[in-house]
Amino acid sequence: MRNLPVIVSAGEADNTCTWSGAMGNMAIRDKLEALGYQYEFWSFPGMGHQFAMQACNGISPKPCAYTFEQDFLDGLGNVKRVVNPPHITLATSDSLNEPMFGFEGDHAYWISSVKVRDVSKFYGTIDVKSWGFGLNDPVPNPTVRTFNTDYATGQNISYHNYNKSIRTLNAPTVTTINNQIDITASNISKVVIDPIRARIDCNAVVNVTSDGPTNVVIHGCLRGDVDLNDTITCADVAAVRAALGAHRGDANYVPRADMDDNGVIDQMDVKLARFYGFTATPNVFCL
Repeated sequence: MRNLPVIVSAGEADNTCTWSGAMGNMAIRDKLEALGYQYEFWSFPGMGHQFAMQACNGISPKPCAYTFEQDFLDGLGNVKRVVNPPHITLATSDSLNEPMFGFEGDHAYWISSVKVRDVSKFYGTIDVKSWGFGLNDPVPNPTVRTFNTDYATGQNISYHNYNKSIRTLNAPTVTTINNQIDITASNISKVVIDPIRARIDCNAVVNVTSDGPTNVVIHGCLRGDVDLNDTITCADVAAVRAALGAHRGDANYVPRADMDDNGVIDQMDVKLARFYGFTATPNVFCL
């Protein structure tokens, strides 16, 4: 959740998704606050698990056709999808994986195949920071807390008071780019790092702090090897061509296909993939 903006709406009298307790919504709010993560939290005193809201409310001076849900999204500003963050924190549990349904919680962004060492302890955690991006962690702004009401003249359902907390993040500051990874792990036996997405190479310095043996594998140092089979073939060239026009941050942008790492996949990347593919297998020339 380090790189995901979190929006929560909760009734403070909810007995289903409880408000109090170690796993309650209030504890979630306090944990997000303690971690310094980006979040927006709305809580409604006296409200239970379900209660009606109407579009024509007093939260903001927008037209009555404007849905209440959008008010949640407005608070965090222009939030964009993070593709390759410099800093990743993951908690994983083998017992919660459902491989038969295609659900495996063993990966996030450029780390994968994360394995718990002792399954009897239920879960493990890993924190990985790449200095290949040359970016420090963003510093959170002070949390803004307000108490208000959604009352609007002429509404035909009861109004609601609400508490709102919003924490945003400053842009990360620039620092020296280093070919280095720092890892802090608890109950983790293995992690695989994608060096292209982490902006390091296979000779990177890897600093590990762990409570036991942790095998760190850097796999896929060959740019253009889209399918990660350790060589560039015509299938990889086809994958580069399929991503033509994609820019860094786009949903279809493939970092491994960006041969010259200029943030856009273009014909030069196709030419480079074909050249390195021919170098790997001289008797095969990819169209």
